[in-house]
Amino acid sequence: MAYTRPLAGNRLLAGRPVVADDDDDGGRIVGAVRIALNIEAAAGRLHRAQIFTGLLICAFALCFLPLSHLLVSRVLIRPIQTLARITGQLAEGDYTARAQATAGDEIGFLAGGFNTMAAKIDAQHRLLLGANERLEVQVRERTAELDAANARLRADMAEREEFLRAVSHDLNAPLRNIAGMAAMTLMKWRDQLPEPVVRRLQRIEANVEAETGLINELLELSRIGTRPTSPERVDVAELLVGVEASFEFELHQGKIDLRIGPDMPVLHIERNHIRQVFMNLVDNAIKYMGDRDDGRIEIRCREADGQYVFSVADNGVGIDPQDHQRIFTIFRRARETPIGAPGKGVGLASVSAIAGKCGGRAWVDSEPGAGATFHVSFDRARCEAPDPEDTDTDDDIHNEPNQAACSLVG
Repeated sequence: MAYTRPLAGNRLLAGRPVVADDDDDGGRIVGAVRIALNIEAAAGRLHRAQIFTGLLICAFALCFLPLSHLLVSRVLIRPIQTLARITGQLAEGDYTARAQATAGDEIGFLAGGFNTMAAKIDAQHRLLLGANERLEVQVRERTAELDAANARLRADMAEREEFLRAVSHDLNAPLRNIAGMAAMTLMKWRDQLPEPVVRRLQRIEANVEAETGLINELLELSRIGTRPTSPERVDVAELLVGVEASFEFELHQGKIDLRIGPDMPVLHIERNHIRQVFMNLVDNAIKYMGDRDDGRIEIRCREADGQYVFSVADNGVGIDPQDHQRIFTIFRRARETPIGAPGKGVGLASVSAIAGKCGGRAWVDSEPGAGATFHVSFDRARCEAPDPEDTDTDDDIHNEPNQAACSLVG
């Protein structure tokens, strides 16, 4: 029953019930009181109090915010910015930069730890500089030693080349004179000489021819790894047709069928060396074909593990497994060879040397009486033609051996 309601003109009407307080009528409403109050003066004082409180809050905020910003900047932001700046100096290579650790709070501990880290980095950097200086000195010393060794090697190679030329000339000249005198004797007095003398003179000519060929083969073998090469584009299929034509008489006489497989590659290699490989392998297969009327030689090529692998297979007499390594050594032939089979033990050694200089190798699979298959591999990366753009734009390539080709310079 109590109420309070506003009236017009900043007045307030309040009503309250009147309750009896005697013993008999306790709690009984006996009347009511209504009061009309004028609250204009109190409302004005309340409004002025609110304005004053707001102004006081604004003044406090205006004074506290700059102070708090200054405090936060000096205590937190500025030390962190200093650490960030010094970190940048360390990143740029200034290992002497240090932070000032004055406060005993977390920022001070952070600056102290940063300085410890910077000191360790500076010490490690000084050690690294000393190690680099010692390494540069060692590199210069080793480079000088290597240059001296290369100079000695070039001098030795030149001396060996001169020695080989001299030996070849000094050995071939007397042999040619002996062959010439034997041939002249046969031409002039063949009819007057006894038959045993004629046979001996013919044997002298044959031996001189064999020794001259051996000297030339040894000279060629010694030059495989020393003389500069001139790699060129070689169509292997076309080259093998020429090899077959070179052995046309031997193949026809021995009733041997030479087959050249398909998909022969085109290599960037020195033509004379790749031709020498196939000439030696085909010649070896013909020599060791034996007495067969169905002789067969088959040449194939495949790619495996980044290499070109050429195979020359025959159905000849075969080779004992214990001689598989022996036959690629100079002057070493298989222990069991057909009677009268010619050979000096140089051809397969040349094949192995050429394959090795081309990043490959030479080996054989064979059993006695089951024929032989000789394999020769060449590194594919060394047998690919160089990029024309590289050769046109880089002048240094014209002065260095071509590493993309099958270079036979040791």
